[in-house]
Amino acid sequence: MVGDQANKHALAADEHLGNPVYSSSDFGGSWTPASPGLPSKAQVSYMKRFGNEIMVGTDNHGLFISKNNVTNWIQIGASLPAKKITALYQSHGTIFVGLFEHGIFSNDDLGLNWNPLNYNLPNLRVRAIIELNDDLFVGIDDGIFKLDRQQKSWSNCFGSVQVNSFHEFEGNIVAATNKGVLLSSQGGERWNWIHKKGAVHNIAVIDGKITFLYISGEVYMCNEWSSWYELNYAPKKLSYPYEMIGVDNRLLMSNNYGIHRSSDGGKTWQHIFKTEEMAFMDFVVIDHVIYGGTKTWGEYRRKSK
Repeated sequence: MVGDQANKHALAADEHLGNPVYSSSDFGGSWTPASPGLPSKAQVSYMKRFGNEIMVGTDNHGLFISKNNVTNWIQIGASLPAKKITALYQSHGTIFVGLFEHGIFSNDDLGLNWNPLNYNLPNLRVRAIIELNDDLFVGIDDGIFKLDRQQKSWSNCFGSVQVNSFHEFEGNIVAATNKGVLLSSQGGERWNWIHKKGAVHNIAVIDGKITFLYISGEVYMCNEWSSWYELNYAPKKLSYPYEMIGVDNRLLMSNNYGIHRSSDGGKTWQHIFKTEEMAFMDFVVIDHVIYGGTKTWGEYRRKSK
């Protein structure tokens, strides 16, 4: 019976290929297309909540925002110089985007007018953006940089590492890099290594715990910065974890085998939604509904047969 149910989920996923965004009301067990207004071949890399709506950044069609409680989508940022979004962040109504080889841009009017903030950045491959205490930081291929808004210049805070994502945690900044995980407890001025097992794709902060998703497949969770433990899930061979979220006392994790779920804080996992035809790259939760942005396989990593 379990196998039949898993096959049903796999068929459901494969039948819906061509819908970049899906929604789930049963904690990831089944997914429904939620893509009206999005290009069918859009490859979603980033999703961010914007009030009761969602912003979506894609690899190939630019930036979109949902309307009418995520029932349809419109494009914003048509004037941006590129369509490949490499970072997406919003703070107090200001939208920040990273564009492939075009740097960082900001916007305060829902996508109409964009302001370049590149100034003296040595590398325009912006992969991560975060704001803490009114200080703006970017992660690029050459390290972490902080913006002096008055001088309109960037200063290097840590280098040289490739930064893949930032997260705020209890007033600290945590950075996922190609060499491990960095922590700044001093407003981004000083950084220290806290976990080094290789390249980290993403970081999740859930219910006071922080989780590191390594591109090698290992996933580590930390409890109060003192005890680290590896999460065991399956299938894991040649896995590439993308994202983890928490919703209603459950954890949901995506990798290139589909969706995994834990109801006991990560101690045990079930492989609840099987698909190897697409990857859920990011999640957003609104009113207990999970929205997932996907990529179909192509340039992105696929499990070897």
